[in-house]
This record gives sequence, structure tokens and C-alpha cells, in this order.
Amino acid sequence: MIVVQIKSGKSFLKEKNASWVFYQEQKHRFYWERFPLPVIIILHDPETNQSYWQDIRQALRVSPENEKGILVPKESVLQNTDVNTLFEGFAVLDQSFMPIEEILNYLIITKSGNRSFLVSYFSFFCSGLTNICKYLYFGMDIAMTAAEESQFFSSLRHFSLLNS
Repeated sequence: MIVVQIKSGKSFLKEKNASWVFYQEQKHRFYWERFPLPVIIILHDPETNQSYWQDIRQALRVSPENEKGILVPKESVLQNTDVNTLFEGFAVLDQSFMPIEEILNYLIITKSGNRSFLVSYFSFFCSGLTNICKYLYFGMDIAMTAAEESQFFSSLRHFSLLNS
């Protein structure tokens, strides 16, 4: 299991030397550094259909604390990367996997090391699910409004045809 943060669009493709630089919020940096699973950032360029990747935790370990942004090398093109290279350093591809019950238990009992921020990884996970549901709800709300307006205008057109 890995965690993937995907960002798409030119606004996320800021150049710095031979890399792209992804400017993360401080709160994301904090939990990515401590997350129990590997975390990968993928920056996608929809114009070229190229995606670039970086192991976030490794990038944060080697960058200075005051460094703003995560460098994503331009040569790390996801479409040209084989699985062994992608997971090198944090995954054994022929390993046995933990049962879901063990993973959930680990997420529940493991908490942030910051005493003023004692939150379990399971809370982070649930918060992410809540955000996804919130975005889906509001996304569907927009779709439903568009469908209702389309139906309204279709009915209005039908009504005007009957009265002409």
C-alpha cells in the first residue's frame, strides 16, 4: 500500500533547475513525514500527458527543514518508470501483505509524535474519506443542478412549441 498525492495542471509545474517544485502546505509536510506508508507525489502535465513522480518522504528527509517545496526531477517520468524503480527503497515486491485488520489496527493505535497534536493515523485516513465525500456531494450537487436546469429548459422549450 502506498499513498499518492496527484496534482494536475500547469499551475503545479513550477520549474527549479532540472526539476519541478511542488509547494506543499506545512500541515501536509508534517503528516507526510510521519505517515506509516510510502507517499508519492505525482505532477501531471495535461498538455504533454506526462506525469512526474517523487518519493515525498525521501525528498523531505534530504531537504533542509526551511526548504520550501519538494523537488520532482524532470527525468522521473512515471510513464517511463518500471515498477521496481518506482518502489525501490520502500517496497519489496514479492513480500507478503498484511491483512486489512492488522493495517487498520496499526492506523488506529499509531499516533503523531507531536504531544500537542496527538492524532491517530486512522483519524487522518477518516478525515481524508470525509473530504472525498464532501467533494463528491458538492460535485454531485452541481451535476444535479445542471440536470434540473436542463430539464427545466427542455420543458420550457416543449411548452413554447405547444403554444405556438
